Amino acid sequence: VERAARRHGALWVGDPALHRVELPRGARIFEGGASLHAIGDRWVLAAGDVFVSDDQGARWRRTLGPPPGRAESWGVVGLAASTGRAAYALDNTGALWRSDDAGDEFATIASGRVREPTAPRPSSDWLRWDGGDALLASIGQQVFRFDREGRGGPLGALRGAVFGAPVDDGAVVATSSLAW
Repeated sequence: VERAARRHGALWVGDPALHRVELPRGARIFEGGASLHAIGDRWVLAAGDVFVSDDQGARWRRTLGPPPGRAESWGVVGLAASTGRAAYALDNTGALWRSDDAGDEFATIASGRVREPTAPRPSSDWLRWDGGDALLASIGQQVFRFDREGRGGPLGALRGAVFGAPVDDGAVVATSSLAW
């Protein structure tokens, strides 16, 4: 289970059969859709906030939500699961969060950029593994590379937009160009 799409308030999950799973209360889906990952028997979902389920989506629990006072202007735009029980989340300010307990608790490991408090907009921001031991993130018009501790920096600026930006053998497969 890796990606899920929203259709009529539900997730459609293929594992390999197709299952309809109701979205948790409070879920907000951005342009890139919801991101669902399995860590053992636990499902971890990024849908505006981060939710976890230990019963294949029958019940959800929010584990990462907006900071106080930012409910309408904050949202998780990407999620990447790692080996073991680690998961990483990217919010719409560009902050990188890590959980070492399969999504129960998250801590900020790289701060985001300052952004005016406006409602989350449709976004092509994303978070993916680079095929090795690092995370790639598209944040606005920049592509960043982070290690597992949140250290890193910009790789380049985007010309146009990169939507979805899958990662294949350690390289970003883009529908646009990068300026290095």
